[in-house]
Amino acid sequence: MYQTFREALGLDELSRHDVERVLTGLRISVWLDGVDVDSFYDHLEAVLGQDAAPAIYEIEELTERLRRALMQLVAMVLAQCHHQPGAEASGTSGRARALRAERPPGDFLPARRHLRRLALVTQDLLDLLAED
Repeated sequence: MYQTFREALGLDELSRHDVERVLTGLRISVWLDGVDVDSFYDHLEAVLGQDAAPAIYEIEELTERLRRALMQLVAMVLAQCHHQPGAEASGTSGRARALRAERPPGDFLPARRHLRRLALVTQDLLDLLAED
């Protein structure tokens, strides 16, 4: 695929790393096109913001939204580091998988703590994507 991409664009000087970075950027762009990024950051603010105090129904809704996004974010982080994650990406991806696998608690305070942990790992994944 690498050779075909270079030939199609007539860019013999591109390295394999450059092509992989472009393809990763395109994958991230396609993912972000399907996400209302502003509302996504609004959700994180509703959980992590200084005045954050979500009600139980908001906790349930936000938990489900963040849980759905986690595996996509993990996949994007892994693609960005060409499936050879460093310690930070590997640890953050592992935390995300473990949190997603947990059943959300039903009681208010444990559910709020769980949601906060989801938001923090989501923010960490977004930070990893923004680094490159």
